[in-house]
Amino acid sequence: MKTNHIITRNIVIMMAMLLIPLSSYASMDNPDVYMTGKTVETETNFIVVPSEEVFHFQGQEYEVYKVTYDNPALNCKIAVRQVDRRNVFVAYTNTYTIFYEAGSNGFGPRRILFANPDAQLSFNPNKYSDQQVLDRNRHVSRKHGIELIAGYLPAMRQ
Repeated sequence: MKTNHIITRNIVIMMAMLLIPLSSYASMDNPDVYMTGKTVETETNFIVVPSEEVFHFQGQEYEVYKVTYDNPALNCKIAVRQVDRRNVFVAYTNTYTIFYEAGSNGFGPRRILFANPDAQLSFNPNKYSDQQVLDRNRHVSRKHGIELIAGYLPAMRQ
């Protein structure tokens, strides 16, 4: 009996040691966390952290942020670059790349590229169309753009 109690206590202590760092990492007190939030339709939690990575597209370099969701299948990266006083965003994984911009109609996804035909099947074209205007402003700040993308992108996934 005493052995079971010791084993149980040790398991509880080990679990606490594992969970405490994870909860403090997700905290806004952590300077590495850029933002936290919930997705719009599914209310899945997400955490955005800056990355040392650089995204290259057409000879230009973009800063990269990693987005981690409660459901790891939704994880992605968001690259940001300022072009002529406005921000251009690219959400991407190994299977898709979505380009977001703010224009005369507002901010939203403008183009999507898939790594293979099967990847396209995991996206809902109606949701893509619905998200063409996520914000009516012609200029979207870096933080607000990342928040919109992280909050709405999972709804496009089927």
